[in-house]
Amino acid sequence: MSKARGIAAGVLFSWGTLLMLSPIALYLFIHGDTERHAWIIGGPEPFSNFGGGPYQLRMYVALFAIGAVLLASGLIIGSGKGRGARRRHKAWLV
Repeated sequence: MSKARGIAAGVLFSWGTLLMLSPIALYLFIHGDTERHAWIIGGPEPFSNFGGGPYQLRMYVALFAIGAVLLASGLIIGSGKGRGARRRHKAWLV
């Protein structure tokens, strides 16, 4: 059970970190080149909205918030992994 919690914590932590950094990468991809920006906003429906600020802001905030939730979940699950060891250690000190 402990190994599975560690793997789950690592996966959640990794996905959370990736999603929290994805708005920066997406911004650089969209606005990195003027020709690419024109190509993206000239595309079909979800991509044509990338030219507007409110749509981009909602997308960046949503990606960051989901990433923060996953990151926090990974930290909570990962910190619960070592509780039993700390309790046993405190018992030795008594």
